[in-house]
Amino acid sequence: MIASLGVSAQLQDPTYVGYNCSNSPSTNDTYLSNIKSLLTSFSNGHDSLFAEGYHYLVKGQNASMVFGMFLCRGDLSPEVCRDCVMFASNNTQSRCPRRKELLVQYDECMLGYSDRNIFMDNVRTRSTPTIITWNTQEIPVYRLDRFKDDMLFMMNESAEEAANSREKRMAVYKSSSTSSETLYALQSWRKSSVPEL
Repeated sequence: MIASLGVSAQLQDPTYVGYNCSNSPSTNDTYLSNIKSLLTSFSNGHDSLFAEGYHYLVKGQNASMVFGMFLCRGDLSPEVCRDCVMFASNNTQSRCPRRKELLVQYDECMLGYSDRNIFMDNVRTRSTPTIITWNTQEIPVYRLDRFKDDMLFMMNESAEEAANSREKRMAVYKSSSTSSETLYALQSWRKSSVPEL
């Protein structure tokens, strides 16, 4: 009985957040085949692939080259990371069939691919699909300045903590802005090393 409970807990689907895919369909069958190969490599990866919580991969050559990556939340086990990446890999083609770029996000992980070198994108030049989520709760006008200051402080503190952590490169930050308001920040940091082409 205990074993069956463990199995059912592992089979729980990750919590879906959203997805974004390019408007450009691909007519390059080799590129589409490389996407499938990339996703298969992610979903069939050895357990050690998920230990660091992220991985970059390149499949194909020249105009058929596809760049892919996944990133898991740093506070999750390699097993939960693997389950999320497998789930995402198996569901991407139904979300964005024949598209050149995709980013899908769950609470536990995100997975993306592109026909461009997304590993070299930075914040200023990014044109890779992104997902932005927010809380729709309104902040009273008289609290906006304090809220912005608190959020900026939290984001800076958690980014520094994540960048300096030795293991998972992640940080969770909690701040009680007022007696009735608590703010949270979660940062994941990835190493800047990229796969050789």
